[in-house]
Amino acid sequence: MAHTSDVAQAKNTDIFSLLGSVSLHGPYSSPNEELYGPCPICRDGDDRFHIKNNKWFCSHCTGRPGNGNGNGNGWHDTIDLAMRLHTIDFREAVSMLIGGNHPTIPPVATQKRSESAPGAEWQSGAMRITIELADKLWERPRALSWLNERGIDDTAIAKFNLGYTAGGTIDNLWFGANKQPQRGIIIPHWSQQYRTLFGLKIRTPTPDPKYYCVRGSKIHQGLFNSDSLIGNDVCFIVEGEFDVIALDSRISDEAAVVTLGGNSIKLADRWLPDLAHIKRFIICTDNDAAGNEAAKHWLSVVGKRGKRSILPGGEKDICEAIQKGVDVRQWAMNLIAEVL
Repeated sequence: MAHTSDVAQAKNTDIFSLLGSVSLHGPYSSPNEELYGPCPICRDGDDRFHIKNNKWFCSHCTGRPGNGNGNGNGWHDTIDLAMRLHTIDFREAVSMLIGGNHPTIPPVATQKRSESAPGAEWQSGAMRITIELADKLWERPRALSWLNERGIDDTAIAKFNLGYTAGGTIDNLWFGANKQPQRGIIIPHWSQQYRTLFGLKIRTPTPDPKYYCVRGSKIHQGLFNSDSLIGNDVCFIVEGEFDVIALDSRISDEAAVVTLGGNSIKLADRWLPDLAHIKRFIICTDNDAAGNEAAKHWLSVVGKRGKRSILPGGEKDICEAIQKGVDVRQWAMNLIAEVL
């Protein structure tokens, strides 16, 4: 436990020494000297991050103190800021602050959250099509059997609103690849929390292409199954959407399960505040060279909160493990007990 005097010293650290190149504006009105600017934590907006008397809040990350959206719990100190900026725990933040070792904060992009997702018109049309094509999957016994073999039952299919397309143009959206119509299972990248459809990804029955995204999608800006982060202390990070669906159906009562949707996709800054409360990350990207590189990326994001894990029999991914008879719930529960 950090010593009381160390905590007091850490709280008195000049907040501006933590912010580096963050550009602030203000004051709103003298003599309050309240400054505002883009948030270095969620890396969004241009006026949501506020500083006053060496304290801070972000209208998105913490809520406004005492008024505004009503979700705030007061102004926050420099220790809390250091913890959120560098994804470290309380003791590490105190040690960093009293040691004067403050890593440089990269410039904050001014891109709005609304700009990092498909436009409203595209989302509306794609969502309507997704709902219509969800019914088509139940008419495809071979596709259903393929999913069931990988541990994805009917309840999970319905929960994630999986669908099926025969390919071609549907309401101005093109379902195809390599200039050819392409059938396959539809995987919507939907966030209920943010009411945002980041895109539609299709798993085809062919090896080339194995997957494709419907034009207009912004899968790289999403975090598949991000809603599962709410209320959980542990998060499993896997590589594919079907791995998420299969594992989520077995441990949704115990942990979050998310994926970026590919081993080469990097986490968009918009999701950093959503990950801030997670105590431990279990990184189970594919057991191959590409999966190891993806795991390195995640470890660079979550730091000491992350643990790389391989399935017990060395299987490549969750779905393969299920096909081989591995009890992935028990495996996951053992890991949760180990890291907490």
